[in-house]
Amino acid sequence: MNDNCYLIKIYLTIIVILISAFTPNSFAAKAPKRISQNISIDGNIDESPWHSAPVYQDFMVVNPDTGNAPEHKTQTRILYNDDGLYIAIQSFQPKESQIERLSARDNLIDRDHIAVMLDPSGKGLYGYVFNVGLGGSLSDGTIFDEREFAYEWNAPWQAKTQRFDDRWDTEIFIPWQVLKLPAASDKRTIGIMVERHVAYLAEKWSSPPVGHNRPVFLSAFTPLEFEVVAEKNELTFVPYFSSSFDRLNRQASHNYGFDLYYQPTSDSQLSLTVSPDFGLVENDEIVVNFSAFETFVPEKREFFLAGQEIFKPKGAMMVNTRRIGAAPDTPELAPDVSVTTGVGFSDIIAAGKYTGQSGNIRYGVLSAIEDDTTFDLDNDSQSTVQGRKFVALRSVYEMATTQGSYAAFGYLGTLTDHYYGAAQTHLFDSEYRSSDDKWQFNSQLYMSNRSDEQGYGQFFETIYSPEPGLKHTLRLRHIDRNLNLNDLGYLPRNDENQLYYGLRMPDSNDSSQYKTRTDGLWFDLRANNDGQRTTTRLGKWYRFTFDDLSRYNITVHYSDRGWNDLNTRGNGAYRTNGYLTVWQRWQSDRSKPFSYGVAGYIQQAQQGGTNRNIRPFIKYLPADNIAIDADIGYRQRHNWQLWQEADRIDTFDAKQINMTVKSTWIIDDAQELRLAMQWVGLRAKGKKAHRIDTDGYLYATDELRADSFAQANLAFQLRYKYQFAPLSDLYLVYSRGGRAFDSSVHQPQGFDDLLSGSVHDATADQLTMKVRYRF
Repeated sequence: MNDNCYLIKIYLTIIVILISAFTPNSFAAKAPKRISQNISIDGNIDESPWHSAPVYQDFMVVNPDTGNAPEHKTQTRILYNDDGLYIAIQSFQPKESQIERLSARDNLIDRDHIAVMLDPSGKGLYGYVFNVGLGGSLSDGTIFDEREFAYEWNAPWQAKTQRFDDRWDTEIFIPWQVLKLPAASDKRTIGIMVERHVAYLAEKWSSPPVGHNRPVFLSAFTPLEFEVVAEKNELTFVPYFSSSFDRLNRQASHNYGFDLYYQPTSDSQLSLTVSPDFGLVENDEIVVNFSAFETFVPEKREFFLAGQEIFKPKGAMMVNTRRIGAAPDTPELAPDVSVTTGVGFSDIIAAGKYTGQSGNIRYGVLSAIEDDTTFDLDNDSQSTVQGRKFVALRSVYEMATTQGSYAAFGYLGTLTDHYYGAAQTHLFDSEYRSSDDKWQFNSQLYMSNRSDEQGYGQFFETIYSPEPGLKHTLRLRHIDRNLNLNDLGYLPRNDENQLYYGLRMPDSNDSSQYKTRTDGLWFDLRANNDGQRTTTRLGKWYRFTFDDLSRYNITVHYSDRGWNDLNTRGNGAYRTNGYLTVWQRWQSDRSKPFSYGVAGYIQQAQQGGTNRNIRPFIKYLPADNIAIDADIGYRQRHNWQLWQEADRIDTFDAKQINMTVKSTWIIDDAQELRLAMQWVGLRAKGKKAHRIDTDGYLYATDELRADSFAQANLAFQLRYKYQFAPLSDLYLVYSRGGRAFDSSVHQPQGFDDLLSGSVHDATADQLTMKVRYRF
């Protein structure tokens, strides 16, 4: 009997898949309805236009990628008028299984939510995601490179939800001005996907049924045809005022400026900011970095995030907008003269951006100007460094054939004028996707010119996806010694050749031991242009979701012996030993009010011993509108190699503690209170000093001594936000930072002393008020 039931289940599943494969998509079969009136966005789908709107309900399970019919029904209705797009979604399921949680904007937590994704181009060129959690919390972002999401972008749209005994309803309004719409005369095509996350099942259902692991994502959205509405030249003016009091220096400062957004046509936008006040309300994470690689800091400033996708081709990052307004260039001084006061950031006078589309060509221009910076010197004089000037130009020509293939050719150029002279970079890139979506090719050619030093680089990528979920990725990269993208872009290192292969297997759910399993492997080979292998790594990974909705990830990789050619900062390369790393992470059911887990790794140290890291973490939701996240990490390193000077490398036995606490209280629809605290403490006990011999091996020398040291960093922020209109906010922020450092021949300070020192020895102590209003 059980065997017969199992065969019947398989048969019915095949029938469902065959019917969905040969039945026209319901989105495509029914055009959205145009209306003349406006709809009140309150979460109640009770206005008369909704009753006559076409209903779309062809959802299927896409995560795990089973293709099965969902357990509950989902119905979508779409209306539009001259002002924008209205979308209503009815998510049927019993009230007792609905999981409602509130969060700050763009905070994606585990709860029931709806994601509406739009492709305004109708060709899979770029997209937007509008996410509404049960309870009304919003998040929004952009989609580029087919499946890359960036949630920092914010737009003035509206959404509300309402709960009922058998369902919960969502009502959304998206103004046309939010979307970058290509020019059209009569009809326009917009791609759409509606995705529903059901927290108590840990599943995602979507229409059309396209999972994020499919060969194409954005290009597979269902095309809907709309009548072209009259264009409105949108002009948005957002002035701001901020006042800050530095408690350390007992000084107050006041700033004011504005942002201006003008949309002359539906497919273009001009953005301008004058005297922007970008800091103060968003803290960056504390990073302890002793390596030769620069720490990458993600962009959080809304002006630079908007429309960023045009400046993000695949491959190396050519435009890293965190360079704009970063620490100023350091003046060149006589050997006996030094700077007495530090300057954290450069002031930005103004920045502008223009993005648009003309036929098959998309383009963008970005420019910014910094103010000059004056440094105080220890000889009672001053030195002024000119502010940097930045320009980036981007254009992409795109072609889509009637057979379904896609090709694009682009150019991106940047110019940075700074204290050290002018620096130029150029990128020529191309992309091709086959009509069956199985093959994808990407290529880039880089060039840089800085102080008459020219550099070059090439990148080539092939992706082959013969079936859903199965993906082969092959990458080849060559970068010469002189390529420099870091005046405006971000390149971790130059002088590198790379061969990379990655394999991702389809999701598996055919076991009684787990709900779904995903696995893959990769091989990464890198060498510098002297032929020294810097990386030879082979790895295997697994991700499991079990029936109790707990998750377990494990990655095992082996790195073979090779050369470290960066740690000495240009003073020679030395040989490294092979090592094995095992990383694991387990987390309980995230849909519960209290979830917990632990992550960590164990790794062979370079010169004997073992490196360990363990990080337990919790997430506690005492109420639907309160979230508390906390973790504490302990890291232990044996024979940790740190560069000191020239070709000298010292080893240390180090212990590090990371503590993070974040709490958010959503007071109501307009108010939120957020607390964030991070502390990092490090104790390193010196062991031996080393030099590099003629064969590239490290040898210990008794002539030098490795001194112990300890340091700690603290960052604390308490922020109140009141949103009194769309994109109009009042912020009240208290920020404090602290640092402690100790250098000792034998034993550095303990963690308790480091914590006390970083609390009492403040490096920043500031109160800030900022208000902005969108006209």
